[in-house]
This record gives sequence, C-alpha cells and structure tokens, in this order.
Amino acid sequence: MSFQSSVPSSASPAAARAWLTPLELALLGAIWGGSFLLMRVAAPVFGPVALVELRLVFGVLLLAPFLVAAWPRVRPVLGTLAVIGMLNSAIPFLLFAWAAQRAPAGVPAIANATTVMFAALFAFFLFGERLDARRLLGLVAGFSGVAVLASDRTGSGDIAWAATAGTLASACYGLSANLIRRHLVDLPPSAVAAATLGCSAFLLAVPAMVAWPASA
Repeated sequence: MSFQSSVPSSASPAAARAWLTPLELALLGAIWGGSFLLMRVAAPVFGPVALVELRLVFGVLLLAPFLVAAWPRVRPVLGTLAVIGMLNSAIPFLLFAWAAQRAPAGVPAIANATTVMFAALFAFFLFGERLDARRLLGLVAGFSGVAVLASDRTGSGDIAWAATAGTLASACYGLSANLIRRHLVDLPPSAVAAATLGCSAFLLAVPAMVAWPASA
C-alpha cells in the first residue's frame, strides 16, 4: 500500500509539468501575438516612441515588487541590465511599433517567429554552442517557412520595410536571450524583466516626451 501511494506522488509533478508547459507556451504565444494587433491599432495614432514608453512604464509598474525584492542582487549589474534592456525591450519594441504603422499585424508577427532561430545562430557564432545537422536543418526549414509566409504580404515597399524592421527586432531578441542566459542566469527572471524594462523606460523618457502626441 505504501509503495502504491508513493508512485503517484513522485510521478504526479512530472506529469503535471508535461501538460502545463505546452499550455503556458500557448498562453504566452496568445499574449505576445495579441500585442501585435494592439500595436497596429495604437501606433498609427499615438506614435511609436510614446507608445513604447508607455509599454515600458506599465511593465515596470506591474513588476516593481519583484524588482524591489531582488534589488540588492540587481544593483551591481545595472550596466549589464541597461545594455540588455535596450536589446530586449527598447529597440525591438520601437522597431515593431514602427512596423505596425506600415503593415498589417501579421507581418511583424511572422517576422517575430525568427527569434528562436536568431538565438540559435548567435549562440553558435558568438558563444561557440554546437550546431549539429539536425539543428541546422531546423534553422533552414524555419527561415524558409517564414520567408514563404511573408512573401505574399510584402508586395509594397512599406510592408517590405516593416518586415525588415520586424526581423531586426527578432535578431535583437535572439542576441539578448543569449546575453541573459550567460550574464543574468543567477537573478530571478521577474526581477530581470523589471530591471530591463526600467532601464529602457529611463533611456527613452526624453525621446518619448519630445514625440508625445498633441492629443493623448
């Protein structure tokens, strides 16, 4: 009886995680994908710089308790967090918001699919991670798939430039993911997110005030 009761207790957390992880990823994809729709609505009337600043500020406010709790560990690496914040938040947010002014939401969303592939490429070229034949085949297939999906949506010059901006933003995400993994892995992820958003909000505060729309 004791043996039978111990099996579910040890297997249950692993089984729950096996079901929970795909659901978490699907929810994350829905939230992240929905942001492109909202940017498409807001960016043309509010402007990309002011819109990005509000995104950053609202994110900081939401995550502030995590940042305060981990502040003694965060403070010594603020310089690193500022650099990663520009690559992980400010620059890609600006590029995606700029793209949202010029193309349907699906264009930058498709470009965003290259993030994981850029992360693998940066890991290989800059940090010497192994890229075996299976991963290389996956990269080729992934980039080819994105190119096919985007090809019928980039007929005009504006849309092509929007797709380029989205691709550059995804490259920033891929690089920052590698930097976080190598320099900030000992910090709580919620504190890293709050700190990178906060640094980006501080750096974009003056440009946002200059570009603030006449009618908010």
